[in-house]
Amino acid sequence: MIKIIDTYNLVENTYVEFKSKILIESLQIIRPDIKQFIYTNYDHALLLAEEYNLQGITVAVDKLTDDKVEKAHAIGAMVATFNTHSHKRNIKAVKHNVDFIHTDRLKHLINLLEE
Repeated sequence: MIKIIDTYNLVENTYVEFKSKILIESLQIIRPDIKQFIYTNYDHALLLAEEYNLQGITVAVDKLTDDKVEKAHAIGAMVATFNTHSHKRNIKAVKHNVDFIHTDRLKHLINLLEE
């Protein structure tokens, strides 16, 4: 992963996502310039994001609320979400004001955002 990031000069445009605290710690020691997200349950993700000064957290759209997104933003963490495979879930993700939406239905999401 690091080799690819370096070979193609992607450090400014890449976010790495981990589920493991050990991997987060290891990458921060080796390459503190690589931005990281944590993917775990919301409360644990928020704690780790704050503890390790991570770029953000990743949470399933059905586990998000406006309050949770606001709390993450308040500590300087961005929010990515996934499981946005339906019209209703895409709308929910947009309404929650998340920073990144992982989707397999890109054309649908683009149409929604252009409305």
